[in-house]
Amino acid sequence: MEIGIAISIVALVIALISAGAAWHSIRIAKRSAYNALRGAQYDYLAKKWYDIKEKEFNYPDFIDSDKTRSYKTAFSGNKLTRYEIFAWVCWAHAEDIYHNRWHNDPAFEPTIKSYKNLHYSWLMDPNNYKQFTAEPNFMKYVNELNV
Repeated sequence: MEIGIAISIVALVIALISAGAAWHSIRIAKRSAYNALRGAQYDYLAKKWYDIKEKEFNYPDFIDSDKTRSYKTAFSGNKLTRYEIFAWVCWAHAEDIYHNRWHNDPAFEPTIKSYKNLHYSWLMDPNNYKQFTAEPNFMKYVNELNV
């Protein structure tokens, strides 16, 4: 009978060690998956930033705050349409940054501040504003952001 109890205790210890090892493996796998996802998000947002910078190079008026603050009179025709699309892309990028919780990251916070400095007038147009109200607290964050 004592041998049976000893075997049961050894089996229980082995089972507990196995369960602990499995739990540890699951935690490592989850952390790795999370880090991979964060890395992919960062890469996506960084690529969008570079795309926007390329557009700024092609359209330097779109980063002239005097013109963008009064975009409805500073631009007309095709250029106004291009600016409005560009401003939308910038704010969509900002919303993606916020949604993925990168808005306080030193790499991305200045980006949103730059968009606010340049394209806030466009965003505050009621027709444009309503396009960015789906993400909870995004507009509150933007409105409270010090530039």
